[in-house]
Amino acid sequence: MSSRSIGQGTCPKCGRRGTLVIKALGGGYYAYYRHGKSWCYLGPLNKVYDEVRKSLDPNYVEEFDGFVGRVRMGLNESVTSVFSWIGGDSHGDNVFIDPWYYLLYTIAHGINSDVSGPIIILTSR
Repeated sequence: MSSRSIGQGTCPKCGRRGTLVIKALGGGYYAYYRHGKSWCYLGPLNKVYDEVRKSLDPNYVEEFDGFVGRVRMGLNESVTSVFSWIGGDSHGDNVFIDPWYYLLYTIAHGINSDVSGPIIILTSR
């Protein structure tokens, strides 16, 4: 079983401050809040996603979204090579999984402003 501390927030179960921890177990992801030595189990991440996201302090929401994005893409925290797609549609909306990808995207467009279509960036973590 592996676990990942995401950030600080207010536990939706007990109302105390704590650290959101996501645990991977048996192919599923489960949300917990850690309060010192005690824990609150919130449930499977796919069922408590909205509640958990709202419980986080605003400065941790982006990291949570990045983690969930990697999980949805089928990547877990042990993956060292990440294939990420950054692209847009005709409305100019772009999908960014991580601030570093946004920076690389911005640099790519700065170097060649005629870039259109998806940009594929291979990174290692």
